[in-house]
Amino acid sequence: MFSDEDGFCNSSFWDSTISWDTDNPRLPLCFEKTVLLWGPCLLLWLFTPLELSIIFRSKCRDVPWGFTNTTKLCLNLVLIVLSVTSFVWSLTLSMAGEKVYPVDLWTPAVTSATFVLTLVLLIWDMQRGLQSSAVLFLFWLILSTVGVAQFFTEFREAEYDDSEESLYRSLLYIFHYPLVVLMFLLNIFADPPPKVTDYPKSQKLCPEVQASFASRMIFGWFDQLIWKGYKKSLNVVDLWDLRYQDTSAQIVRRFERSWAKYYGEDTEAAASGLYKKLESYGTLKNTISVKKKRVTILWPIWGAFRSPIMSSAAIKIIGDIISFINPQILNLLIQFVDSKEYMWRGFAYAIGMFVTAELQSIFFHQQLMSMYRVGLNWRTAIMFAVYKKPARGTQWEKL
Repeated sequence: MFSDEDGFCNSSFWDSTISWDTDNPRLPLCFEKTVLLWGPCLLLWLFTPLELSIIFRSKCRDVPWGFTNTTKLCLNLVLIVLSVTSFVWSLTLSMAGEKVYPVDLWTPAVTSATFVLTLVLLIWDMQRGLQSSAVLFLFWLILSTVGVAQFFTEFREAEYDDSEESLYRSLLYIFHYPLVVLMFLLNIFADPPPKVTDYPKSQKLCPEVQASFASRMIFGWFDQLIWKGYKKSLNVVDLWDLRYQDTSAQIVRRFERSWAKYYGEDTEAAASGLYKKLESYGTLKNTISVKKKRVTILWPIWGAFRSPIMSSAAIKIIGDIISFINPQILNLLIQFVDSKEYMWRGFAYAIGMFVTAELQSIFFHQQLMSMYRVGLNWRTAIMFAVYKKPARGTQWEKL
C-alpha cells in the first residue's frame, strides 16, 4: 500500500488489498484521478508535434461544417466548461480555508489545458482539410477506456458519501465521462470532404482517401467493394482509381528528386560509369578516361520512400512485441484454471488475450498493407529508371 491520505490525495495512491486481493476489485480514487487521467493527457501533448506535422503537410483545405465536427466542437466546449468549473470550485474552497487536496486542483487544470488543446487541433484540422485525426482518435479512445473505473467510483461515492463537496465533484465527473465517450464515438467517423484540394480530381476516388482513421485501421473502407462483389461479379469499371500518392506521376517526381539529391542533375553521365576528361596541351587534346564511382539505384529508392519504410518497420516491431504478450497471459490463464483465484481474474485474462490478439492482427495487416504499397511504388520507380535511359539515348542519337 502507498498511502497518501494527508498529502496529494484524500486516499491511498495504490492499495493491492482493494485492487487485486479481493473478490470485488476497484482502483483507489487517487490512482484514478492521477494516472488514469494524466496519462492520456500526457500522451496527447507528446504526440501533438506529430499531429502538427501532418497538419502542415496537408494538401487540402477547408472542411465544411457537418454533424460530426459541429457536435465534436460543442461537446469539446462543454468539457472545457466542466473542467474549468471543477478547477474554479476547488480553488474557491481552497481560498476560503477549506481542506482541498492538490489533486483536486491539478487534475482539472490538466484536463482543462488538454481539452483546449483538443479544441485547437480540431479547428486546425478542419482548416487544413483533415477529415480524421489519428492522434485525437487514440486520445479519446484511451481516455474513455480508462475512465470507466473512475466513473463507477464516483457513482458509488455520490451514492454513499454525505459530503456536499464530494457529491459536487462526483456529479461533475458523472456528467463529464459520457461526453468523453461521445467524443470517442464521433471520432470513429470522418468529417465531410474538404472543399479545396491540391490533388487532381478523380472520377472514382478511392474510399481510403476520405476514410476515418478507425476505418483505415480495420479496412472498413473496403467493405463496399466486398458487398458489391458478393452481389455480382466485379469488373474493371468497379475498381477505384489509385491514390494520388501511388500514381506514377507522383512516384516518378519523388524518385527524380531523390536521384538528383544523390547524383546531381546530370544523371546520364553519372550512370555511365565512365566520363572523358579533356585536357589541352597547345593545339592537341589529350583524352583521359577517369573511373567514376559505381552508381546504385538503392540510395535514391531509399531516399524517395524512406518514411513509409521506417513507419512499416516501427509497426512491425510493435506488432512483434505484442505477440510476446499473449503467451504470458495464456500462462496466467492456465495457472488460474489450476488454482482457486478470484473469478474476475479469469475474465480479465480472457479479455486481455482478446485485446492483444486484436491489436496483433491490426498491426500485422497494417504492416502488410504498407509494405505491399511500398513494393508497388518501388516497382514503378525502377520501371521508370529502366525505360528512361534508352528513351533519352534515342533522343540524343537523333540530335
